[in-house]
This record gives sequence, C-alpha cells and structure tokens, in this order.
Amino acid sequence: MPRMFRSTIAVLVLVPLLAGCSTAQVILDACPAIGWMNSLEVRLDGARAGEVALVELCDEAGCSVPGPTAATDPPTAGPWYSGEDLGTGVWRFTLDMSAPEEFDLIAYGPGVTELARESFTAEWHRVGGSAQCGGPMATDPVEFVID
Repeated sequence: MPRMFRSTIAVLVLVPLLAGCSTAQVILDACPAIGWMNSLEVRLDGARAGEVALVELCDEAGCSVPGPTAATDPPTAGPWYSGEDLGTGVWRFTLDMSAPEEFDLIAYGPGVTELARESFTAEWHRVGGSAQCGGPMATDPVEFVID
C-alpha cells in the first residue's frame, strides 16, 4: 500500500508540472520573435527646415544617434534609437522595442547649432506581430516645424 500511495502522490505532483512545461512550449512556438524595431517618421517644415543637418529624438530613457553610428556601435546603456535623413525633409527614427508616448525632437543646423526643439505625444499602433506576442509598432508621421 505505501508503494501505491507514493506513486499516486508522484503522479499528482508531476502532471501539473509537466502540463506547465507543455504550455510554455506552446507559447514559445506561437511567439518565435524575440525582438523587433519600432519606427517613427518625422517631416520637417517651416522657413528654416532646409538648414537642418541633424534631428535628434529624446525621451526619458535617452537620445537617438545618427544612423551609421548606431548600426556599428550600439550604446551600452539606454535606448537604441537611430535617426536617418531620408532626404527631402524626412527623417526616419528606428527605436528598439520602445514606443515612447512622449518625446522631444531637436533640430540642429551646421556646427551643432540648435534650431528648434519641440515636445510631441505619439499614438503607436501595431504593424506586425500580435497582441499576444507583441511586435513592431509605428505612429502616424510627425510634422516638426523649424522657423
């Protein structure tokens, strides 16, 4: 009898544990991506928009770096945000899995002269992945006026 009792206890303990393992595997199978990048497009406008040499995006976690620098030397602390000039007054920011609701944009002219600074609020929407697993997000383009 004691042997049967031990076997019953072992089954009662192991079945829930093994069931938990199979559930975790199902979640891993359903969510194969482990990371993604979010994006934000900024359109420059205004009388001095043509003078802009660099646009920086900053939030409470840190600030972006120019695209080529970010690709070759990601920061060791803070966010991994990079900004790229697409030409014709449009900048695209690639953000790690962050989607800051509030952020600042800073426009610099030649010689790192600050031309403009403005705070923005963004509404992010999913452009890939799923609600269960997460995935890439984007916002509507932001208009940044440089006067």
